[in-house]
Parts: sequence; structure tokens; C-alpha cells
Amino acid sequence: MVWIRVLCVLACLVCVPRAAEATITYVYDRLGRLTGVIDPAQGTVIFRFDAVSNITAVERYAASAVLLIEFTPGSGPVNTVVTLTGTGFSATPSQNTVKFNGTTATVTSSTATSIVTKVPAGASTGPISVTAPAGSATSSTSFVVAATSGAPTITSLNPVIGAIGTSVTITGTNFDPAPTSDKVQFNTFRLAPVTAATPTSLTATVPSAVGSGKIKLTTPGGTVTSAADFFIPLPPKVATDVGATGRMTWAGTGKTISLAAGKIGLVVFDATAGQNLVLDLTNITIPGGNILILISKPDSSQLFIQASVPSSGSRFEIPNLPVTGTYTVMVEPYGAAGNMTLNVGGPDLTVTALTVPTTPVSANANGSYTFDVTWTVKNNGTIKARPFWADTIYLSADTLWDLNDPALDTRAGPGAGLDPAATYPATRTVGVPSTQASGAYYILVKTDANGNALETNETNNVKASASAVTLLGRPDLTPTALSVPGTPVSPNQAGTYTLPLSFTVANQGASSAPPTWTDRVYLSTDATWDGGDVQILASAQFSALAAGASYPISGSGTAPAGTAPGDYWVIVVTDQIQQLFEANESNNARVSATKVTLLPLPDLVPASVTFSGSPVPRNGDGTWTFPVDWSVANQGGGDAQPSWYDRVYVSTDQTWDSGDRQVTVGFRTQVVAAGGSYPASATAIVPSSVAPGDYYVILWADRDNSTIESNEANNTLASVTRVTLLP
Repeated sequence: MVWIRVLCVLACLVCVPRAAEATITYVYDRLGRLTGVIDPAQGTVIFRFDAVSNITAVERYAASAVLLIEFTPGSGPVNTVVTLTGTGFSATPSQNTVKFNGTTATVTSSTATSIVTKVPAGASTGPISVTAPAGSATSSTSFVVAATSGAPTITSLNPVIGAIGTSVTITGTNFDPAPTSDKVQFNTFRLAPVTAATPTSLTATVPSAVGSGKIKLTTPGGTVTSAADFFIPLPPKVATDVGATGRMTWAGTGKTISLAAGKIGLVVFDATAGQNLVLDLTNITIPGGNILILISKPDSSQLFIQASVPSSGSRFEIPNLPVTGTYTVMVEPYGAAGNMTLNVGGPDLTVTALTVPTTPVSANANGSYTFDVTWTVKNNGTIKARPFWADTIYLSADTLWDLNDPALDTRAGPGAGLDPAATYPATRTVGVPSTQASGAYYILVKTDANGNALETNETNNVKASASAVTLLGRPDLTPTALSVPGTPVSPNQAGTYTLPLSFTVANQGASSAPPTWTDRVYLSTDATWDGGDVQILASAQFSALAAGASYPISGSGTAPAGTAPGDYWVIVVTDQIQQLFEANESNNARVSATKVTLLPLPDLVPASVTFSGSPVPRNGDGTWTFPVDWSVANQGGGDAQPSWYDRVYVSTDQTWDSGDRQVTVGFRTQVVAAGGSYPASATAIVPSSVAPGDYYVILWADRDNSTIESNEANNTLASVTRVTLLP
């Protein structure tokens, strides 16, 4: 019933219309519970709780009422700054009188809903009262005036194992006697209700959604974390089901547990979000296949489960742990007893030594480079690295590996894996491809480059050579001449343009240019080549070009359909996709001395369509025949290249549609110059299936769109009059 009242009150606050939108304030206590809702327009609601956070009452007050809803902190020595939250306060500090159990305090600042004050000298534990111009209010709980003390300490927990809802006694010093001022967090993060408090003892209730781990306590005097762990069995398990507990450290020596039949073990460990986890199970005396392993996250939710573990041992690899905190491993034998050693951590592969050439390396005849690389890998982890990883050698401009560094070679790791503290040497003759630019490069070796070995540290797998390796000399290709058409170029029928071209490429470098590479020619709206330019020619070179030599290329380039008419620069780029890495990659382009003009596309437009012989009598075979004459003009800026079909139809209206019947066709095989036209005539044959009546004659020039035009929407024309087909 209380919850129904809560919902009704909140609904009223939200749903009642307001003349002007007011800011609603939500008030929470030190346990995070909603204790009040302040709505300046509709009034205030206060929620009352019992010791275990059940709502016991809901109270509603007018907006003008003076109320003291909450204060924080709940305790402290003299001069502690205390913030009061409520309603009806004066925004003028001097108009509010605050007393701590009858002792007047100084108000340092105030608003209509908040007062900031300090615990006055001589104050004692008791309620806080507020007097404002509109009335007075007194807190429902007492502020505990504490003597100045140090940070709290925790000496013991009782019990040390408990399920959700278990009452736990925390013993120590410097606790706050006000329960609301002692913040207890199980597994150092989940708040728990404190039901009783003295300076040396606290009673807290195990909350839900939390796993095993240390208990953190915060008081006004400071914060402390228990040395001991508190173990929480996962439901439906209870404390009496737990036969062994313990803690293991990351990359430590592990934890051995002994379990009686029917008991479970709980072992905790700390980990950081993003770490890779390897759980290694060894020295198992519990019968194989009779063990359940469950790893839970700090909030007790399941991370991993394995229903059967062999007695020979096992390991489980979990990449990228989701959160930082204390994780729990639950070991549950199915009715059997025995021992098991658990260890968390993982392998950690690093390259400890790397040797590369210290003298410059000359290029091979094919432009590549070969040299030896020797390195050593060590497992710095506490758990054996499983096999099937690989070491990769990279070429890099600096000592930092990134995805742009080219891989030179890869070597598989040892087939038997690598034990902790063990090493292995490796040597490879690597090849640098001819596409790589000459210069000084570092050699990087990355162990576990394929990521097959789940490691505790994935950031230390790369080692760079102490000095750079120098790769000597390369060729240098550059265009030295370029000839282009001096007259405008008309489009082809397909809308393309053919341009006769010739150019020369020379090797100005110090060494021979090995095959292959490709020269490309482009049309450009400016004199600078970029990715938006139109390629019209690609010429692959399959022969080496000696230093100082050159070669000519003559041929035709084709601009694709869709290329806009206009004036273009012609640019030739040798080795455009850099199949060769040259001494100079900035001189591979040459621009024509003059622009090339591409004429506009043609535009075929019917100029006329006429017929004679109407009315037309029906032939003996049921068809109708009559003469048709038409003409077509090229209104475009470029010549219309043959060939194409003109098609003639009869239609009940002057707009062509798919229901119109073709009655004749004309085939054009000659060029129609820009501005020119041509006449045509043919005999229309109307099929016998067409109904007698009056029909328009429609001409569709280039009906099949064989010739690409600047306007494809003006190719039809209907006769002015209709032809009559007699019955």
C-alpha cells in the first residue's frame, strides 16, 4: 500500500498543470535513498524509512511549509560544515536560525531549499532545528557531535563468510556512533545498510549484487579497507556450503585448496579492466570431470563457467576483463573430495635482444633488399605460453610500430610453447620488396604478432633495432615530353572521347628501374593531378629502364562516357600507383602545354513527322500501309556518330507509352554534324491486331539510346493530325 501511495504522490507532482515550469529538487540521504521531492509549485513529499530501508510513510506538505528534510554529514566534531536541505528557508542567511540540540550555529549561506552552517562550540548530540520567517522545523534524526578522532581501523570481521542478508559485525576503532555516518562497502564498492554503530563496532547487512572481497569503511575521520576478505557464496549456496577460502595474487605463486565432499571453495583475486586473464588449474586430486569452475565479476554476475575439468589440469583464457575489482573463482566438486592449485596471471612474451646490419644494404637486381635479422624472445610471465603464436619482422621509419609498417617476414614460435622465464633465439633472412623506398629504416620484431598467445601485457611485444638499417639508391622516373591534340575532339557514339597522345619517360635516377610499372594519362580541370582527375590511358612497362635511358609512348587515350565537355589539361603520371619506389616521387607528373577541348555531346531532336494516304484502307491480310516522312536535327554541340535506329509508332494520343505499336523503323549509318539534320521516309505497316480508328504517328529518334546525347528527354515527336485506319 505504501508503494501505491508513493506512485500516486509522484504522479500528482508530475501531472498537475503548472502556470510556469518550476524546478523540482530530489533529496537523497547518505545511503542514496530518495527522502524528499521538492516542487515549488505543488508542494513537498517526504519519505520515511525503517532501519532496513523499507518505506514506512509518505508525507505531503504545502509548498510554503518550513521543513528540514535531510542534513549531511550525519556527524562530526565542532566546526564541521553541515548542509541542511528542506523548504521554506530564507535566502538571507541572517533570517535563518539554526541550532544543534539547542546550541545556535552560524549560517554561512542559504537559499529557499538549502542552508550551509557549521557545528558550533558547545554543541551536543541531538536534533537540528531551523527557524525561518515562515516557521520552524526540527530534524527527525540526531546529529552526532563527535570528538575529534583519527581515521578508522578494522581489526576483525564476524562472520567472514555470509550470504546476502547476513549481519556482519565489523570491529575496530574510530567508528562514528551515528550509523548513517558510517559508509560500509562490501567488495569495496557496494553500499550496505549499517544497522548499529558504536565507536568500536558496526553491524552491517550483506547487500545483493556483490561478490567476495575486502570491506571498505568510510567515516568522517577517513577511510579504511579490511585486511581480510569477506566471502559471499553465490545463491543458492550458503555459508555452510563453503569448505575453503583464500586469495591469490596476480602473477603470484597461486593458491592450493583442499575440499571435503559436498563443499565448495571460494578464491578471490584482484584484476584490472582490460587485462587478459589466464586461470591455470594444476595438482588436481579430485576425480577428473567432477569439478565445476565458475568465475564471477566483482558484482557477483557470471563471467565464465566450465562444467567439467580433467584431473590432468586445465587452463582457461579470458581476454579483456570487463571491470577493475576483486573477482571470485568458485570450485565445486560434484560430491568428491580432493585438492587443487589455482593460479591467475598469464604468459608475457617480450623480445629481449635484436641484431641487424650496421653497414648499408645494396639493392638486388630486382630492386629488393635481403639481410639477416637475429632476435631472442623470453616469457616473463608466470604461466606457460601455449604454442601457435608468431613473431613478425617489420620495416619502420621510426622505433614505434603501427599498422602502416610493412611486414618483412614471419616466424612461428616454438611448437611446444614457452615456459616461464624460458627463452628462444631466432634468425631469419628477410626480404624488403622493390616497392619500398630507399633510406634509413628501423627493424622491429613483434612477438605474438598474430595475437594467439593471450598475455598479461600486450604492450611490450615490440622491440626496435638500436640503429637504423640503410637501404641504398633507387631509380627516378620522370616524363620529359607530352604531345596532345591541337583541335577540338568530338565525342564517340558511346559518349566517350578518343585523344591521340605521345609522351616520353626518362630514368634520371642512379640505378636501373626494374619492371613492372604503369604510366597513366589523365584529363584535369587544373594543372595539378589529384584523385578526381579522369584517367584516359594506362600503359604498363615490362622492361627495365637503365639509368639515364628513356622510352617513348604513342597511342590514343579514351575519356569515359560521362566526361563533361570543356577544356582540360592533359597530365601524364609515370609509375602512378608507385609500383617502384623512386629516389624522387614528386616529379612523376607532366602537364600539357595547352588544353584539349572536348566538344559537347550531340542532341538528336525530331524536327518533323508526317504521313499521307489517310484514310488508309485495310489490306487483304488485315494490315494497313501508308507512307511516313520525318526529319531529325542535331541540336547538340558535337557530331552524332552512327549508327542508331529511329522508330515510328501509332498512338491514340500524342504521348508515347508502352502500349503504342511500332509500325516502321529507320537505320542511320552516317554522321550528323552539330547543327545538321537528315530526312528519312519509310512505309508504315500497321499490324492487323490494331483496331481501326484515328491514330497519331509518333517518331522516336535513336529509340534504343545507341548514341549518348546531352538530352535524352526530347527524342519523340507526334504528328499534328491523326491517320485514319478504315475498318
